[in-house]
Amino acid sequence: MHLADLPCETTRTLLISHVVLPALGAFTEWLVEDAAQRGLRRLYFLSRDGYLMRQSAQILCEQRSLPIECRYLSCSRYALRLPLLHLNREAALDYLCRPSLQVSVPRVLQRSYVTAAEQKQILRELPGPLRTAAPLTKAQLKQLRRALADSPSFWPLVRAHSEAAWPSLAAYITEQQMTDEIPFAIVDSGWLGSLQECLAAALAALGRKIALPGYYWGLYQAPAAGPYHTYLFGPHGQLRTKALWNNNVFEALFTAPHGMTLGYNAQGRPYYAPPRQSLAADIEAMVPRYMRCLASLPGRSPKKEKTAALSLLTQLMAHPTPAEARLIGSLPFYDDVIERGRQELAPPLSPRALRRPLPPCAWPEGSLRRSAGAPSHALFRYHVFQYLRYARKEALSLGLFRKPLRH
Repeated sequence: MHLADLPCETTRTLLISHVVLPALGAFTEWLVEDAAQRGLRRLYFLSRDGYLMRQSAQILCEQRSLPIECRYLSCSRYALRLPLLHLNREAALDYLCRPSLQVSVPRVLQRSYVTAAEQKQILRELPGPLRTAAPLTKAQLKQLRRALADSPSFWPLVRAHSEAAWPSLAAYITEQQMTDEIPFAIVDSGWLGSLQECLAAALAALGRKIALPGYYWGLYQAPAAGPYHTYLFGPHGQLRTKALWNNNVFEALFTAPHGMTLGYNAQGRPYYAPPRQSLAADIEAMVPRYMRCLASLPGRSPKKEKTAALSLLTQLMAHPTPAEARLIGSLPFYDDVIERGRQELAPPLSPRALRRPLPPCAWPEGSLRRSAGAPSHALFRYHVFQYLRYARKEALSLGLFRKPLRH
């Protein structure tokens, strides 16, 4: 029987046991061994991507008697940004007006944590062409940033909300002993390292002077704050890996059974959004036995395990079977930190969409696999485009050319 014809439960079990757990185990081994060699005494695993990593690392540290405490830190860009916005106005405007797949004026105002009534007040102060709910171009997004900077109401309202939220975040960070002057690091999936920058800013505001290192699966750019260590790819090189990699698939698999951290109450306790559909509970149930078996295996080669982990994940992301595309592609995806506008991770594409360059998709490979009549060369063409896109970014960093790359 071909994998595409297997029942959903069988596909789910094979995916977890043959792809997710081996990759999770290989990363965790590298993480705890490297942290031990560097003399780190504590690791903070950031929610939600760090949920399964923390569970795995704790088992491995216990089985191998490594003197590392593994903690789970409830946070998100949404929960951390609000209390920190008032610390740096220009950085706050950059963050709030960053691009995304369907960025619009209402979405930027929702990111800004202002109330519905305050949003209406701010809209009245914007130029007429920006009083729209339609998606914005990059040029319009830059215009919006300038308009918000000139708005009499926008920044005072954002700053007031931010200052009111700061004491609760400070209480949570202090309760988690992150102000201790001992060597520790954070652990996250990666991509841009923005949470490391947020936490470093919060710790600096609370008086901590030791640099905050970060461990990641991969990074496309270096965090502005603190040293970092990457497992599969870093800001430079590894173009083929980046061309085949998909952050959204990774986050759909390596997640937590609870919802996003929305903020902290007056006592510094985190509170969460409702949980969303995922494979987290199925994966979590299989982690303890797998990690205990892994901990007892002698003579494992970190380099070989890393190569295998990369191969397993990129094969899934770049060349999913129809069964894998259906299983993972039907999971929810939200194109913003506030998790509104639910859509499927890889919705099937219409015949009309297939005749054009691919529309913005969270997982194009999955959408192509789920689409009847998708041309056989579509995946190859997309991967070539991705490779050239990252090659261009690499060349731009060296100042070799400036012309945009069009798909």
